[in-house]
Amino acid sequence: MNKVDIRPASPNDIPALCKLYHSFHEFHAAVVPERLHSLGTWEEFDASQLSRSLQEVINNHNANLFVAEDNGTLVGFVEVYLREDVPDPARITYIYAHLQSLMVANRWRKQGLGKRLICAAETWAVQNGASELRLDTWEFPGDPLSFYEQVGYRTLKRKLVRRL
Repeated sequence: MNKVDIRPASPNDIPALCKLYHSFHEFHAAVVPERLHSLGTWEEFDASQLSRSLQEVINNHNANLFVAEDNGTLVGFVEVYLREDVPDPARITYIYAHLQSLMVANRWRKQGLGKRLICAAETWAVQNGASELRLDTWEFPGDPLSFYEQVGYRTLKRKLVRRL
């Protein structure tokens, strides 16, 4: 395998990013079907709205989308946004980055790419005034929680759900 580059996404990356996002969503729809609908096969999927959304992220100065590229092929991404807590007299207010999505294609996992993508997001966040990076993750067998813990993240709060 050649050295995989981590770089900010460009508009030229959008078609390949759409395929990665579709795969990312379908993976999650399969493991949490009570929460997410399948988008169907890639061939059935209309990526036009997703393309527009990705263009908006690329153009948003309070967001960034980094890609992992191996010899011209996109193999992963991280999507991150700057946010600020709503002021509340009972809480400390932070400017933080929110990691919306992180994905590395199966073939490229366990090679440090997820960690490198998170590092790119963290560096960008610090350069833009954030003091924390926060993320939400689904919990299911084989979930990425242990990965996030291995790269230094800890659970701060959990959302518990009971079906009625």
